[in-house]
Amino acid sequence: MAEIMFETFNVPKLYVGMQALLAAYFADKMTGLIVDLGDGVCHAVPIYQGYVLNHAIQRTNIGGRDITNYLARLLMYYRGVSLTTTAEKEIVRDIKEKCCYVSLNPEAELAALTGEIERVKEYYIGAPPAAETEAAAVPKPEPVTYTLPDGSSVTLLEERFLAPEVLFTPALMGRDELGVHEMVFEAIMACDVDVRRDMAENIVLTGGTSLFPGLKERLELELNRMLKEAGINLTVNIYLPEKRELAVWIGASKLAALPEFQRSWIERAEYEREGPRIVHRSVRLGALIPYFAHAAGSS
Repeated sequence: MAEIMFETFNVPKLYVGMQALLAAYFADKMTGLIVDLGDGVCHAVPIYQGYVLNHAIQRTNIGGRDITNYLARLLMYYRGVSLTTTAEKEIVRDIKEKCCYVSLNPEAELAALTGEIERVKEYYIGAPPAAETEAAAVPKPEPVTYTLPDGSSVTLLEERFLAPEVLFTPALMGRDELGVHEMVFEAIMACDVDVRRDMAENIVLTGGTSLFPGLKERLELELNRMLKEAGINLTVNIYLPEKRELAVWIGASKLAALPEFQRSWIERAEYEREGPRIVHRSVRLGALIPYFAHAAGSS
């Protein structure tokens, strides 16, 4: 990357930063668990007093792209709408962003769809029939109509919450991966016992895939359940900053604007002297951490 930036784009200087730290600067959180939900992968990165706890980082290879692909399958299966080309996948992505949400209780919502539950279970792997009382407590999902570019329309119902369920049940896509709730839980538990509370109480969601309505509430529910089952008394607090889909970019822009940051750039002359390996040296950020810790504490 350094070679491309310096030799192709002729930039005068460069800085390579870790996404989670830049997102932490964006959220003014120098201690907490940054959960970045991206297009291809999701990460849970614990940060303590401005330093990444590398040993506790967790990753799952599930992301927004998988939700889009699963939604395309559901649209074909339920509605007979085939959207498979690259251009058509952009339509599916738009449907996902405008119509989908994360259900607090997907089994109960499925049961609320009278007459629909049996065929839906063919795709919802491992979904046991919900109790009648449980289903009765959940409002029946509302259909939403989406107008396609050719002027025709498609009505979505169970697809609205089944597609994002991939985040919690990757087996829906035939994937042996951690669900996002399991990823976050594992990251908390991989931390030293003395900092687990700080992690659980300062979970920050970032990335475009974090924008689904209902995601925060579902993640809190799942984490509280897992902690209770493990006999761990921790309170879960999840933060949803505005513009969190741009968290890394905004964090980087805040960092670059600091006078104290200017000595952290990799200058062209340094690159020409040392070559691409200069990127792998120690990051010149340590002196900035106390500044950010103070700024976060005063905000």
